[in-house]
Amino acid sequence: MHQYRMDTLQVPKIKAGQAVIRNKSRQIDSERLRLEDRKISIAVMSSFVVLTAQYFVLVSKNLMGTATGHDIQILSKILVGASFAYALPIVFRRNKKRFIGTYFIWAFVFLLQYLMFPENNVYQRQLIFPLFAMCLPAFIYSSTIHDWEVLRDVMRKASYIVFCLGLLLGIMVFWGKASIGTYSMSLSYYLLLPAV
Repeated sequence: MHQYRMDTLQVPKIKAGQAVIRNKSRQIDSERLRLEDRKISIAVMSSFVVLTAQYFVLVSKNLMGTATGHDIQILSKILVGASFAYALPIVFRRNKKRFIGTYFIWAFVFLLQYLMFPENNVYQRQLIFPLFAMCLPAFIYSSTIHDWEVLRDVMRKASYIVFCLGLLLGIMVFWGKASIGTYSMSLSYYLLLPAV
């Protein structure tokens, strides 16, 4: 009888201990997922920040169309590529099928268009890098994010940086220290982020 009472007292303690271990395990997994979502979000939003900073430097230093301006554009593409490469293992682990499938479908469509409409080949060659190295990764990466609050937080911080760069550029244009011409579509696209 005494042994039975001891066993019945220990069973709830064992179950409570197992529940605590499971709860801690879930908490650690949740924190790991949030950290991974943050890395992916930074990779997605880095293109906005880096390209806005690139445009700011090019316009403020009057480097549009120069060899130095071209070098700055290459450097910005490398920075964006590095941020995508930083989160690539996480994205590939989460959605390997979507990653490979999306690239396969788009490569097939691109190749089909390239072969069927040779008059557009000049324009399509210009689109290879932006499409396959920036647009598709941004789509795939953003679709692998689980916690949208993390993306929203990173997006808010990125929008502050973009807004400050846009405001500074606007002040420079207003005072005649820089010129963007009559209209800049790329600047307007960059400034959509803080507007939203």
